Amino acid sequence: MVMGIVLVVIAQFQVRYAVGDIRRLAINLLFLICAVGWIFGLLGGKMEITQTWNEFTFHLDVSNLLYLVFGISTLNGIFYFLEYLAFKPTNEVTITPETQDADDNPMVVEVYPLPVSVN
Repeated sequence: MVMGIVLVVIAQFQVRYAVGDIRRLAINLLFLICAVGWIFGLLGGKMEITQTWNEFTFHLDVSNLLYLVFGISTLNGIFYFLEYLAFKPTNEVTITPETQDADDNPMVVEVYPLPVSVN
C-alpha cells in the first residue's frame, strides 16, 4: 500500500511540468522504476512463487510475466525519452544565407497596412 501511495504522489508531480521538460523526464523514469519494483515485490521478488497447502506444494514460474513487464517498461522508458527529445524547447536561432539580406543583417519583414476604402 505504501508503494501505491508513492506511485500516486510521483504521478501527481509528473503533470506539473510541461512535456519536454527534463524534470518531467526524470519523474517519469522514477515512476517507471518504482512501478517495476512494486510489481517485482508483489510477485515475491523472485522468478518462482511457491505455495504450500497441506502436503501439496505448488510452484508457479512467473519469469515470463516479469520478462513481459520488463519489456513493456523498457518500451515505456524509450517513449518517455523520445517524448522529451521531440518536445524539448530549443532557444537556438539559426541564420542561414537564405534568411539574410545584402547587408548581412537578419532579414526584417515590414508589414504595411492594407488600403481601406469606405463606400
